[in-house]
Amino acid sequence: MARRDDAKPPRVGRYEVVAELGRGWLGTIVEARDPRLGRTVALKLLNEGLGERHTRRLMREARACARLSHPNVVQVYEVGEVEGRRFIAMERVEGQTLRAWQQRRPGWRRCVRVYRGIAEGLAAAHAASLVHRDLKPEHCILDRAGTPRVLGFGRVASVGAEAEPAAGEDTETETQWGTPEYMPPEQVLGGEADALGDQYSFCVSLFEAVYGERPFPADGEGARLRAKMTGRLPPAPR
Repeated sequence: MARRDDAKPPRVGRYEVVAELGRGWLGTIVEARDPRLGRTVALKLLNEGLGERHTRRLMREARACARLSHPNVVQVYEVGEVEGRRFIAMERVEGQTLRAWQQRRPGWRRCVRVYRGIAEGLAAAHAASLVHRDLKPEHCILDRAGTPRVLGFGRVASVGAEAEPAAGEDTETETQWGTPEYMPPEQVLGGEADALGDQYSFCVSLFEAVYGERPFPADGEGARLRAKMTGRLPPAPR
């Protein structure tokens, strides 16, 4: 990030940083202004400590995401590097996560209507050979216009021909992605994430939105995994 002086905000390449939005193990997300195109973006600055293998894969998958354009998916605009710092520029969407929205118990009809939009965005990603790997209410947002959007596509996986690594790229198995409460049992057990796993995570999220709790409630991940493996849902809460 370029140094700031008394007159100019800090910059990442052409992007003018406005404010920090959050931090995570993948990196720092800031709000930034793109003066060339006159738009505000969310800029993810990848942590330098991620390791070259993780960073290369994230950058490759973000480039794949940039080819996906759908009204129910937060758009990836650009992937680049400035002064050795890799970044992903994304659409800046203001609104509330579905986690915050559904805590107010909006009713099953509204939940189904909103999650239908999430399903359409997810289907578009799958049609483009992209798998989210960590779908949950925190990674979905209801924008100010009331449109549900899928975000968190900075951690997707490419499947099919586009998933092939570049020459010389390390192909070891990556660290497991996902949130156990929303993952299918085969993914919890270390299996490969795929579109079916995204659909499972979607169903868990919708169930939670409608009923106020996740299916397969249990004390501890081991008990939850055993409940998932049976495939038998307990009676739906009233």
